[in-house]
Amino acid sequence: MSEALYSELIFKRSVWVSTLTVAPRASSSSKIPEIRSAWRFVESVVAREPNRLVTTMSWTLKNPLIDAHLIGGKHIVPGVLLTEQAAQTALLLARINGLMASNEYLVLSQLRCDFLHPGVAPTTVTAEVSIRGTGHGHFGFMATCSSEGLELAKIKGIASKVVKVDAG
Repeated sequence: MSEALYSELIFKRSVWVSTLTVAPRASSSSKIPEIRSAWRFVESVVAREPNRLVTTMSWTLKNPLIDAHLIGGKHIVPGVLLTEQAAQTALLLARINGLMASNEYLVLSQLRCDFLHPGVAPTTVTAEVSIRGTGHGHFGFMATCSSEGLELAKIKGIASKVVKVDAG
């Protein structure tokens, strides 16, 4: 069995819990760091490798973000939501891989997005993200967002670590 297949994870997100339990294949479980509403655009993880994570997000016409975006009479998934899914997937992978200490958080310091096709709702968007740590308080990520085999966007970004300062 390949390492990639062995480490494959499948889970559903819940906006209201502070920690998600991941069921890796066997009966053992592991914890993914704080999920809460920070992962609003990552619905499920469908594959995981050491520096690669694949997530999905389903978009329906009932979602007010989708309902408000029409092009040519069709509801579309706005590019900013594709970008957010990719960035949240990169952040989740960074947390899983231990690239951040408990007193650190990440901010996007650079972002480049190439939007290739509109995502017509209802649809499920898949974000395939790989990361590369630089060792200097930053890490880069590259993502491809697709739906039904059609590539919607290519996204590249750099996230920078910021240390939390306790007040008082």
